Amino acid sequence: MKKQKKGIIKNYNKTKKINKISNKQIRKSYSKLQKHKLENILKHQKETRKTKQNNIINLKDVTINNIGSNILIEEILINKLIISKQNKSYKNKVNEYFSENSMLLKNLIINFTGTLSKLNYKNGLFAGKLLYHAYNKIYNYASYNDALWHLIEFLESCGYKNIVFTSFPDKITIKIPNIKQDLNLNTHVFEAGLISGFITASKNKLLFAKEAKCSNNNSDFCEFICDEYNNYNDFRTNSQNIDKSIEKFIESYLRDLNRNKRDAKTKINYSANIYPESYYYLSSFPIIFNNKLNNYMKLIFTHIAIKFNQNLLKEFKTITKKNQKNLFEQIQQILGLLDITVTINSLKPLNISLMFNYLNSKKEFIDLSIIFFNNLANGYINTKNTATQLKNINGKYILTIS
Repeated sequence: MKKQKKGIIKNYNKTKKINKISNKQIRKSYSKLQKHKLENILKHQKETRKTKQNNIINLKDVTINNIGSNILIEEILINKLIISKQNKSYKNKVNEYFSENSMLLKNLIINFTGTLSKLNYKNGLFAGKLLYHAYNKIYNYASYNDALWHLIEFLESCGYKNIVFTSFPDKITIKIPNIKQDLNLNTHVFEAGLISGFITASKNKLLFAKEAKCSNNNSDFCEFICDEYNNYNDFRTNSQNIDKSIEKFIESYLRDLNRNKRDAKTKINYSANIYPESYYYLSSFPIIFNNKLNNYMKLIFTHIAIKFNQNLLKEFKTITKKNQKNLFEQIQQILGLLDITVTINSLKPLNISLMFNYLNSKKEFIDLSIIFFNNLANGYINTKNTATQLKNINGKYILTIS
C-alpha cells in the first residue's frame, strides 16, 4: 500500500512538472504569437502609411486643369502639408515658400467685401473638416485633446510659430504671435474657419471660431476664440476701411522694397515668417480661382493694381534711363506677390515673360494677371501696341508680352 502511494505521488509530481513545462511553453508561444501579430500590425501600418504618402507624392505634379471631379484640390494640398510636417526631405522637395506680404495681399483680395469674407470663412470651415478627417485616418483619435494637438501642429507647419492654446469646457482659445502691421483689419478669416471646421468635426458639434485680436489690427498676436456663439454680421466689411487697409499695405510694402533693394532678387523678402505654397493655395484657391467669382475678381485685381500704379507714380513721375530698370524691378516684385515669376528679357524693345506654376496655370488666373499687369504698368507701357503670346509647357503656362 505504501509503495502504491509513493508511485501515485511520483506520478503526480511528474505530471505537475510536465504541466509546468507545458504552461511555460504555452506562455512563450503565446507571447511569440502576440509579438508576431503586433509586428504584422505595425508592418501593415507602415505599409499603408507609405502607400498613402506615395499616392500623395504622385499627385504633386497634378495641374489644376487636369484634376478629376472625384479629387478635391483642397485634399491634395492638406495631405501635402501633413506629409511635409512628418517628412523633412519631402518638405524641402515640394514646397515653395511665400512671404508675409504675399499672404497679406492674398488676404486683402479674399476679404475685399463682407460677402467674400463670409465665403472665405465657409471655405476655411470646409478645409478644417477635411483636415480633421485626414488626421483621423492616420491616428484614429481616442480623445478630443489628441486631435487639438494636431491642429496646432498643422498651423505651425503652415508658417505660424510659438502657438499657445487653452482648452476650457465651453471654449478654446488659440494665440499666435505674429508680425505687427497697422492695417486696422482682422485678416485671418480663413484661419478662423479652419479652426472652427476642425474643432466642429472633432467634437461632432457646430462651434464658431472668431479672430478676436489680429496682428494686422494693432495687436502683437492673433487670438482665436472658438465657442457656440455664431454671428455672421462680424463679416460686414466697410469698403472705406478695406481701401485704407490696401493703401497702408501698399505704402509699407513699397517703402520696405526700397529699403531692401539688396534682397530684391530673392523670392522670400521682407519677412521673418514664411508660408508654404500648399497653404497659400489652400486658402486662396476657392475664391481667386472660382469661375463664378471671376467677374468680381477682375474688378478687385483692377482696383488693387491701380492703387499700386498710383503709388509708383509718386516715385517714378518720369521714366529715364537711370530709373527704368528700377521701376521694372519693382513691377517684377509686385507681381511676385501673386506667385507670378517675371523675367525681363529686354526693355528696348520690350520683352517680358510671366511664368505660372502647375498650381496657378489656369486660364481665369492668367486673365486676371494680364488685367493686373496692364493696370500696374499703365503710363509706363503702351499696352495697345503690345502683343501677347501664351505657351503651355508641361502643364505650366508662359505668357510673353512684347
